[in-house]
Amino acid sequence: MDTRREEIAATFDRRAPGYRDSDWHRASAERLVDLWDLKPGDRVLDGGTGTGFAALHAARKVGPAGRVVGVDISEGMLSEARADAVASRLTNIEFIQCDATSLAQFADSTFDVVTAATSLIYIPVVDGLREWHRLLRQGGLIAFSTMPAGRDDWEPIWRR
Repeated sequence: MDTRREEIAATFDRRAPGYRDSDWHRASAERLVDLWDLKPGDRVLDGGTGTGFAALHAARKVGPAGRVVGVDISEGMLSEARADAVASRLTNIEFIQCDATSLAQFADSTFDVVTAATSLIYIPVVDGLREWHRLLRQGGLIAFSTMPAGRDDWEPIWRR
């Protein structure tokens, strides 16, 4: 992992214990999932899943016949996500520590939906979208939420 990614992972490892208390992040991720046309049995990848807000919500929507995989470079965030999955008794979800731009463990066209709920600002966009496109079945959907380009005034609000 390069230095920038290591710094991002370390930052989110430190933030992980209180991150699940962020009502704004939870609502934003769940709203993004609600905008998808998810069906029972769909396969979903959540890139930069963090504490899994979007992934957990998606797992409820796709039901036991579906599958959701959340990937993130922060083991601290993933620990929180795994705990929430266990507490929610969701068995159709998996969280993997890895780089969301390099997912060789998955074959082409593995997923129906790929999402990144407010995580794309930390992911090399071209690399991420290229990899996610490879993983997406024909006619699938990539959905993400992020801050507007050139809006530096959002950063202080985002960080708080």
